[in-house]
Amino acid sequence: MRIIPLGKLDEGKLVEYSGDFLFGTVESVIAFKKENSGSSIVMDEEGVGYFMMINEGFLKGFTNIVVNPSRHYGHYKDVLKVNSFEEALSFCHKGKDVYVLGGKELFEDALDYNLRVGR
Repeated sequence: MRIIPLGKLDEGKLVEYSGDFLFGTVESVIAFKKENSGSSIVMDEEGVGYFMMINEGFLKGFTNIVVNPSRHYGHYKDVLKVNSFEEALSFCHKGKDVYVLGGKELFEDALDYNLRVGR
């Protein structure tokens, strides 16, 4: 399982991302869905807000996980709600990549995890 940060959000603006992929267009979301189906996306409230802005909903065919949600996502049947990044990882498919989209704290949790496991 690789942990791949899609970006760190700061006041609603994406300030850092890895790789060539960025959710900037509908086409980029379609390509991401096609290439990574079955993977997991771990988000916090900032990540969810950004994600909803460009996708109008969570991704079908992915494990969508929200860490420390302050809102209720009951109307989305495919969303898991957890209390920590470590707990989120327990729901991710071990053979698939885990993408992280969130604010500073979640982004740092992902970086710390990668450093701990020596990736």
